[in-house]
Amino acid sequence: MPFALELAKLINATNYDILPPETKHWAKVGILDTVGVTIAGAADPSARICAGVLGSASGPAYVFGSSERVGMLDAALVNGTASHALDFDDCNNTIGGHPSAPILPALFALADEISASGRDFLAAYVTGFEAECKISMGVNFYQYTRGWHPTTTIGVFGCAAACARLLKLSDEQTATALSIAASLAASVKSNFGTMTKPLHVGHCNRSGLFAALLARDGFTGARQIFDVTLDLVQTSCGMAVPYLSYTGDRELLNEWAGKKGEEGLRQYWAEKNQLSLDDIQTNIVKKIRPQ
Repeated sequence: MPFALELAKLINATNYDILPPETKHWAKVGILDTVGVTIAGAADPSARICAGVLGSASGPAYVFGSSERVGMLDAALVNGTASHALDFDDCNNTIGGHPSAPILPALFALADEISASGRDFLAAYVTGFEAECKISMGVNFYQYTRGWHPTTTIGVFGCAAACARLLKLSDEQTATALSIAASLAASVKSNFGTMTKPLHVGHCNRSGLFAALLARDGFTGARQIFDVTLDLVQTSCGMAVPYLSYTGDRELLNEWAGKKGEEGLRQYWAEKNQLSLDDIQTNIVKKIRPQ
């Protein structure tokens, strides 16, 4: 069975009722955190310029930080860009980047379009989070060291998986959405430090949602996108790591649906772990203050 189809079956077997309480708790934390950083980033020039270029076409999807409603693909791009504009969004060691921002803006836009329930929304988010982390286990950190930005080159699969789940696509349609997403994955680290870095996340959200919508309407894609020569691994990591493969055993699909989740919430802006000036001052005071 192709890896994409096997992953699709796990995606569709996930629902709110089977999620452990701890998973539901941290999913809610991740959602609230991403909403907060997206609202904060909505005023950033990167998000505003994207919104201006896309124009004012009306639709059902809410643009964070405004009263505007636009088409869901446009909302996914603008809100996705805003979610990463300040670089405060959550982190994950497995993906080697940010797991929630590549998923949630698209899910919010889609939920506005189809009036999804909160339970279905949360389950779709967890599903996308799990999918991107499992795919990451085959390519990172090789992909990162070759100059790719895994937040989006891997996050696009999480977004496609989450949107496919919220749309209630079949196993075959979901596998196709993952295949389409492989050809829409993009972003390079050389654009870090510019407005293009948060645009990576906006583009990822639009692309993941677009892939799911295309698959829903009958678009086709290669089912063996993870299983053939020059597949995702060899294309993005190079032929030097041919032993990294999704074929053979499926150990990376064990511990599905939040049983071994990991998420880090950022208190301060930083590309690396850094203390704020307030923390530094507090630590100095603690060391010199008499007991």
